Formats: sequence, C-alpha cells, structure tokens
Amino acid sequence: MENRHSLTRGTPDRFPWFKHNFPDFCMIGRYLMQHRKEFTRLVLDQMGHWIESRALADCDHRARIVHGAAYASFGRPRLNVGNSSRR
Repeated sequence: MENRHSLTRGTPDRFPWFKHNFPDFCMIGRYLMQHRKEFTRLVLDQMGHWIESRALADCDHRARIVHGAAYASFGRPRLNVGNSSRR
C-alpha cells in the first residue's frame, strides 16, 4: 500500500511494517552485544578511515566524529551474521 498523500511522494509507507517488526528490533542490540569485540574492531577501523579521509579535510573535527560514529556503526561495518554462534 502506498501513501500518495504524504511528503514521501508515493514511496511505500513502511510504518505498518515497522509496527509489525518492532518487537524483534531488540535482537539487533543483542547480536551486537554478543559480538561486541568484532563490532568494536570494525567500528574503530571505519572511524579511523572516516577521520583520516581527505574528502572531509575541510570539515570540523568534532562534526566528523559525531557523524562518523553513526556511519561507522551502522553504515559500513559488516558483521559475519551467517556464522554466528549463539551463547
């Protein structure tokens, strides 16, 4: 179902999906805690690349850290989800 009367201009309305799947979102945090050593390694590696980036040389250092944290945490790292071991 599309919400053609919203600001999204015809893109699908994902709110019903969000409400339906909301109870499972805690599994993201649980997975990250179970694999925090690998997650931390990946995030710090990406933060290093982000902060050292020549493309961001003109940006304020604080802004690079603030925005880089979100990017490094959820935009770039790829945990090996397929071979996870349950604890």
